[in-house]
Amino acid sequence: MATSVAAALTSRWFVRGLRRVRGLSTLSSEEKKVIMDGNTAAAHAAYAMVEQAFIYPISPSSPMCELAAEWAAQGRKNVFGTTVNVTQMQSEGGAAGALHGVLDRGGLAATFTCSQGLLLMIPNMYIISGQLSPCVFHVTARALSKHGLSIFAEHTDVMAVRQTGWAMLVANTVQECMDMSAVAHIATLRSSIPFLHFFDGYRTSHELNKIVPIDYDTLGSLMPWDAVAALREGSLNPQQPHARACNTGTDIWFQGMEASNRFYDATPGIVQTVLDDVSMATGRGPYRLFEYSGDPEARHVVVCMGSAFSVLADCVPPGHGALNVRLYRPWSPSDFLASLPSTVERVTVLDRTKDNAAVGEPLFMDVATSFVTGDTGRFQRIPQVLGGRYGLGSKDLTPKDAMAVFRNGELSKPKRKFTVGIVDDVTQLSLPPVPPAMLPSADPSVTECVFFAMGSDGTVSANKNAIKLIGSNTDLYVQGHIVYDSKKAGGATVSHLRFGGRPINKPYEIVEAGYVAVHEPTWPKKFPKAIMAKLRQGGTLVLNSHCTTAAELERILPPEMLQAIAEKEAQLWVVDALAIAQKHGLGKHINNVMQAVFFKLGFDSSILDYNTRALPMLLDSLAKTYARKGEETIRRNSEATKAATDSL
Repeated sequence: MATSVAAALTSRWFVRGLRRVRGLSTLSSEEKKVIMDGNTAAAHAAYAMVEQAFIYPISPSSPMCELAAEWAAQGRKNVFGTTVNVTQMQSEGGAAGALHGVLDRGGLAATFTCSQGLLLMIPNMYIISGQLSPCVFHVTARALSKHGLSIFAEHTDVMAVRQTGWAMLVANTVQECMDMSAVAHIATLRSSIPFLHFFDGYRTSHELNKIVPIDYDTLGSLMPWDAVAALREGSLNPQQPHARACNTGTDIWFQGMEASNRFYDATPGIVQTVLDDVSMATGRGPYRLFEYSGDPEARHVVVCMGSAFSVLADCVPPGHGALNVRLYRPWSPSDFLASLPSTVERVTVLDRTKDNAAVGEPLFMDVATSFVTGDTGRFQRIPQVLGGRYGLGSKDLTPKDAMAVFRNGELSKPKRKFTVGIVDDVTQLSLPPVPPAMLPSADPSVTECVFFAMGSDGTVSANKNAIKLIGSNTDLYVQGHIVYDSKKAGGATVSHLRFGGRPINKPYEIVEAGYVAVHEPTWPKKFPKAIMAKLRQGGTLVLNSHCTTAAELERILPPEMLQAIAEKEAQLWVVDALAIAQKHGLGKHINNVMQAVFFKLGFDSSILDYNTRALPMLLDSLAKTYARKGEETIRRNSEATKAATDSL
């Protein structure tokens, strides 16, 4: 039965899709771009290429679980023409155990997890890889609890499972979350090695960006249907009984372990083939196991993986380079060495994890070992290897930090072991800051906006809506990143929004914005320095306040804030959003009022005119958003939106 079903599926998809894959036609430039975050992008491809998903939500991977369940409830079909069976288990360990059972029966399955949840899956991960069972775990890389709890990004959790025998594939951007998700599902079938596809938690998983999705027809045409048929035939089936995972004695255990070598040796080549296929089918890339950016004759190269590569690639100075690790496991020394310029004399490795008891962090050890065990004949000299840590607990790697790393790499006596992004005044490992003259200049074509608000006040939802409106209704590219604390509600939120004419991959908080809005009236007293530090010289500052005169503002605003406003020659605007909301029967819901103010003041009229484009777009969005709540709700919100800019 399994063979006949697989054959039917193979025939159906090959007739329609093989022409596209063999010719590997690219997507046209007319392909529709959509706004989504990294979790949605990864789940989009994962849902298409599995039959079952076992879930147990854990932040920041929870949206992938929720989306898979939602799509299944809506009846969305995968590339098999069926609805994915999504089951929520009692724990992460239960999800991994149930998934293992499906794999033994020849099914295609996935799960979504991170942090402690991933650690609970380790026993099953060993068995799954030992049995060479194809499957994919999608992981939003997150910190593990140590001296305290952190729900934010680092690579400690994925590094804790690097020894389980799973291939590990990394995505750096929202677009890559979708593309690498597809690559992982295809490559696991072709190689028989289970894959762990990961990307930075919150930084990439929750970032909103404008991307081109891969349609399910394309994913179906890329699916290795012969491997699917072979998987079905090799499954545990009473019609074809065989034993699996038996108790093994000393006579054959060692041999069995070594027999898997050929599968792992072949995996880098298989992954590169799949990367090529996906690149050609989508028109993106080209993707490589190791991707180099910078001077072709660089003497110093910085190696990293994850979202930080985008920062390094944007900042790389002459004489330097940056190397992105796409496939971390199985590590391929030959491909790594071939990706470096032959002129390189010094390599700096950046790890987003801390291995307290080791001589070096995981990626550092792999790089250093490659120069010892690999063929280094093409290099003029064996490079010196430096190691640094960055980004623990979602500390951003900023352009300032990137330049500090590049500068350290060109010193006659560099720090061989360092941290970057913090001031380490205890063990003195941090790199000194670089002078302002070394920093790359800000891109004037990108509009940058920062919003200070309180959790659950509606600002985050309004900002996400603004990103989707602008990205969907204009030619502008968008990027949105929201900084939360760990509280469910009532904590501070800071929204970082960027808009520009080109794709935006800046995985760090805005340093100085042209538009800063403070939606919570009490924040100027509590965080005056933090607010003003984000405002660019000559920028626009918007306060939500009941004060209507300069005298009233001088009485309530801290002196240091007033001084900073004067020194930065800022344009100060005040709106009493609460009064407007209450006047129109909206209670404390100020989000639509403040959103209208943003569309009025945040953009130059040549980019997005408020009266002719922005306001009609907002009113249309309100009508769709509140359609279920009736005409009266739509009317009240529309009137409040219109009144917002009149009250500035």
